[in-house]
Amino acid sequence: MKKKNSIDRLANLTNSKVYLFSGTSDSVVYPAVMKALNTYYQSFITSSNIKTEFNIRSEHCLPTDHYGNACTFRGAPFINNCKYDGAGDTLKWVYGDLKPKGVAQSSNILSIDQSKYVPKGYSLSSLSLGPKAFVYVPTACKGGDLKCKLHIVFHGCSQTIADIGDKYYVDGGYNEWAETNNIVVLYPQVVKSTMFPSNPNGCWDWWGYVSYDYAFKNGPQMLFVRSLAQSLMS
Repeated sequence: MKKKNSIDRLANLTNSKVYLFSGTSDSVVYPAVMKALNTYYQSFITSSNIKTEFNIRSEHCLPTDHYGNACTFRGAPFINNCKYDGAGDTLKWVYGDLKPKGVAQSSNILSIDQSKYVPKGYSLSSLSLGPKAFVYVPTACKGGDLKCKLHIVFHGCSQTIADIGDKYYVDGGYNEWAETNNIVVLYPQVVKSTMFPSNPNGCWDWWGYVSYDYAFKNGPQMLFVRSLAQSLMS
């Protein structure tokens, strides 16, 4: 059978770092689902490269150590103060030892016109994309002379700009770590759509609302994010 090259070689995953979080009180994505995902990943990734945190009594949220609703609250902005730094633990697991987090600078948050990176044949609306992405550029990375890392953060369902404003890319906890560790953080954005494509909760396409090839390399949202990331890396 001819190979379609729709995904990269699975062997490329072997040494990837994966961090999984699931709150014991999550009533949206049940803990059992995340535990099954952990088992699934072990089919492709060295088990020592997978870190899990399944013991915090949180609802469905991005957990922080300083901001948000009560840890067991379910609702907007789906960022909860669980006295646990989810963003920090994620970044430390992916990148190794990091310097202590610093103070994020609001002037380091920039916006990007997402329409420039939509693949040919599509539009922002046909991909359920918002007009702007946001990017946190650490002070040391602004000049362009320093080689900095790029980390992409996808907001969850019901965490669009229309839903929660700037809370995800300002208060999620990533920027403080990025500032002192030279990590550029990209926050691409989708919007809610009720016609075609049907995306009433403002989710990224994880089930095929844009097209059947949503999970492949040629999936239109995949191509969009890749183009956006390449523009920053260049």
